[in-house]
Amino acid sequence: MGIEEEFGGGFYGEFSVALRESDEDQSQYFVSVAFTDESGYASARFDIPVFEGPIGIRPHTLQEKREVKAGESMAVWVLVAGEGSDYYRIGETIEELVQRVEWALVIKVTVEDDFVDHEQ
Repeated sequence: MGIEEEFGGGFYGEFSVALRESDEDQSQYFVSVAFTDESGYASARFDIPVFEGPIGIRPHTLQEKREVKAGESMAVWVLVAGEGSDYYRIGETIEELVQRVEWALVIKVTVEDDFVDHEQ
């Protein structure tokens, strides 16, 4: 299953993910994603099935500044469930983790235009 949400315009702010159980349908979780900055926010919400067994949540922490080119995507957050999701390997990327687990929800950021860091 693939879900894609698009947020237009330039952005320099904060990204948030929230996951909670549905009050109406116990077989679903609600996932909310939002981008916020000083001028406001853009958000989206979608449902995913509830999963049994172990789960893990892992943000991707950048160890150094990364140059992001137009058209490039970067995984920044993952929720994993099922077999293999109860541990992480040292140095393992989100993409490597997703290959060995039973189920995953990956949040990726895709850059449409070359990013220029104006704070340098």
